[in-house]
Amino acid sequence: HSFEVPETLLEHQTNQNLQSIVRNMIDRGMDPRSQEFDWQKARDSMKGQSERDLRGSLLLDRIADEEKIEVSDDEVNTEIKAYAEATRQTEAQVRSALTKQGGERSIADRLRHRKALQLLVENARITEAEWIAETQTDSDSEKVEE
Repeated sequence: HSFEVPETLLEHQTNQNLQSIVRNMIDRGMDPRSQEFDWQKARDSMKGQSERDLRGSLLLDRIADEEKIEVSDDEVNTEIKAYAEATRQTEAQVRSALTKQGGERSIADRLRHRKALQLLVENARITEAEWIAETQTDSDSEKVEE
C-alpha cells in the first residue's frame, strides 16, 4: 500500500534500523567507530526500507485496532520468559534491557502485530493468476488519503 508516512516517524524508524546495524556489528566483535563506514550514505540507502517497515507497522496497527486485537500481561510475560531462556539471561536482565529500549510496551506491540499478521494469513484467499504490476492512478491516490 502506498501512502505518505510522517517524516518524524520515518526518521525514527531509520534510526532504529541503523542502531540495529550497530548492535549487529558489535555482536560480531567489530567497533562501529573504527570502521571505514559512510553512515550518512547508509542512512540514505536505508530510508526506502525504513519507509516500507513503517508502512507495514502502521497497517498492522490499523488492522489490530479494527479487529480489537489485544495482548495480555500474561502473553508479554510468556514472551519475556521465552526470550530470557533463548538468550540464557534471567527475566530480570531481559526486563532491564527492555526498560532501556522502550519497555515491555515494545514487546506487546510486536505481539499485537504478530496476531494481526496471523489473522491476515488465516483469512487470506490465494488464487492463481498472472502477475500484473499495480500502477498508482489518481483514483488510487484519493483512496489512500481517505
